[in-house]
Amino acid sequence: MEAVTKAWDTVDWERLQVGMKILSENIHHIQARVEAEVAALGVRQDDSDARKERLVGESNAYKDRTNKENRKLAIPLIKAFQNEFEGLLARSSAVNQLLLTSVDQSSICQDFRGKDVKVRKLKDKLAKLESEQDTFIENAVSEVEKKAELELNSRLAEITEERDKMKEQHDIQHEYPGEKLGHS
Repeated sequence: MEAVTKAWDTVDWERLQVGMKILSENIHHIQARVEAEVAALGVRQDDSDARKERLVGESNAYKDRTNKENRKLAIPLIKAFQNEFEGLLARSSAVNQLLLTSVDQSSICQDFRGKDVKVRKLKDKLAKLESEQDTFIENAVSEVEKKAELELNSRLAEITEERDKMKEQHDIQHEYPGEKLGHS
């Protein structure tokens, strides 16, 4: 228990609380940015889906409007658009993954904030335990002092009684110098 108490005494609680406050503010800022990015990602995804539908519709309309010979001429252009579209999907997927990683890091920060609450609770509990321990020690010291005082008073009473007896015997011997005490 003493080692734990010493370890807790070495913690700079004010510095830790300032750091936790800064971290909490950063978490709120990060959460706001993440929420904004998630919303923007949803808008971009909806826009991407609409554009994809439009592209498919335009492709089908082109197919219906043109003959096979003209479509063969457009195949390289269509493949180039398709490759660009697939590249955009890959980049979008990478951004989504990055955003999800950021959200995971944000949840770790929230977990850290939860740990801050636990640290505060532990600190309060430790202070309570220290207070209880101090009270227990004070009570124990007080009890020992009372017992010592009772024992001292008892011993003083015994010494005083012996002294009084010895004084009485001394006085009797000086009063009757030739007689021995206790013999008739």
